[in-house]
Amino acid sequence: VTNTGTYSVTYNATDAVGNAAIPVSRTVIVEDWSPILSTVGPAPFNIDQGKPLEDPGAEAVSMPFNPVLYYPFNGNALDHSSKGGAQNGTLRGNPGFSGDDHHEGLGLSLELDGTGDYVDAVGYKGIIGKGARSVSMWIKGEPQFKADGATPNAAELVHWGDGRTATKRFTLRVNSDTANRNEFRVDVNGAYIYGSKNIVDNKWHHLVVVHPGDSALQDTLLYVDGQPEQLTGGGDQIATVLDTLSYDNFRVGGTGTSAFTGLIDDLILFDRALAPEQVAALHSAALHEVTSDSTGVNPDVPGTYTIDYSATNEYG
Repeated sequence: VTNTGTYSVTYNATDAVGNAAIPVSRTVIVEDWSPILSTVGPAPFNIDQGKPLEDPGAEAVSMPFNPVLYYPFNGNALDHSSKGGAQNGTLRGNPGFSGDDHHEGLGLSLELDGTGDYVDAVGYKGIIGKGARSVSMWIKGEPQFKADGATPNAAELVHWGDGRTATKRFTLRVNSDTANRNEFRVDVNGAYIYGSKNIVDNKWHHLVVVHPGDSALQDTLLYVDGQPEQLTGGGDQIATVLDTLSYDNFRVGGTGTSAFTGLIDDLILFDRALAPEQVAALHSAALHEVTSDSTGVNPDVPGTYTIDYSATNEYG
């Protein structure tokens, strides 16, 4: 099956003397794997009259499912998801955009300086309740310290929910325990898990957290660079089913003393638990070729114009 849509599969069986079982059916949904396009640079962008058009271009990548939120961070905090839609982020503090991204400079990444820069998805509360969720992101940073330069900082990467009550928040961060530091960590207020690999060694790392629906933090999986992590967990709520509360806005980067210093790229939120092969596919995903049509742009005449971008994947 190569066409998207909803299908039905019916099963039949007959025993040796010809007695037929009652047929049973199941529904199969073939989801859209169309590439998701994102423009590079500010949107919109300005050029001076009479100057040649220098198109900053666009990126296109395929994903295992349509996400509910997708921040490519290619010079803006626009949400490019086709499922959730319009969960655009607001830049808080003074974040910037770097030409150093995990696609080896083909796009841009979000740059946070550790002084309270973050992206605020105003009005969007993330995946709440007991729902399944997966977060995928790329980060690059050095070991995180507080302002004194010596005290390890539990820098936040992504956060939503309510930190005032046990198991009601969902926070991705850099681990800062005394004995173990710099690993990928998830906190839910009352329980935590963290991995074993250093994720802040000034190299790009792909991080994924996968949480099945209606389950506890002890059932959550962490991946670094496409591989499952060996986990350490604790807290008196480690076996309690998570029930994330709608309270704080979905946020990329930390505030105050929990601010992250470094680069973040391709932040994706799914409303389901990804399988290991889907995590691996995200880690190894290559950009598709993008074609553009700017024939309608006349730099000699002031006005507002549109550049059209398109891309296809192996499914056409």
